[in-house]
Amino acid sequence: MVSVHSSTMPETEDVVGERFPQIRGHALDQRDVTLPDDAQGMVALIVLAFERQAQSMVDSWIGPFERHLCGAGRYTYFEVPMIAGLWGRMFSRFIDDGMRAGVPEKRHHNVVTYYGNFEVYSSLLALEDRGICYAFLLDKSGFIRWRGNGYSSPEEVEELVTMARMLHER
Repeated sequence: MVSVHSSTMPETEDVVGERFPQIRGHALDQRDVTLPDDAQGMVALIVLAFERQAQSMVDSWIGPFERHLCGAGRYTYFEVPMIAGLWGRMFSRFIDDGMRAGVPEKRHHNVVTYYGNFEVYSSLLALEDRGICYAFLLDKSGFIRWRGNGYSSPEEVEELVTMARMLHER
């Protein structure tokens, strides 16, 4: 079942200013998670990836965000592997167990696996290339305030951290 809520459908790749669409998934710590609702009141980085090969890209965003911000107040992040099709749903327990074994336990609450049709998210968030990851910085109300994709650069990390700090002060 796919549940998506967004104020408008973006006509361009620029989704900054839009409310992040609702994604329901299951965290590796076995909690049900609904984004952006479960990040309400916090500045949140949400990184979506469709392929295992994008993991190093995901880490290039999450690592610096976690180092610079996550110990200092109301910041959080979620890594969301997007797995489509019947195959994913049929083997979700096996897939989650494999991820759980490969992810440090302290990060299990930050990894939220989504199983289902992700075409609607591709459309709403202008996700054109499934071979890369997409990073979204959300304000405390769940609106997208910044977006990046692929591997982060030092300049993009600085921009992300600066924007997150500014959003935290609001």
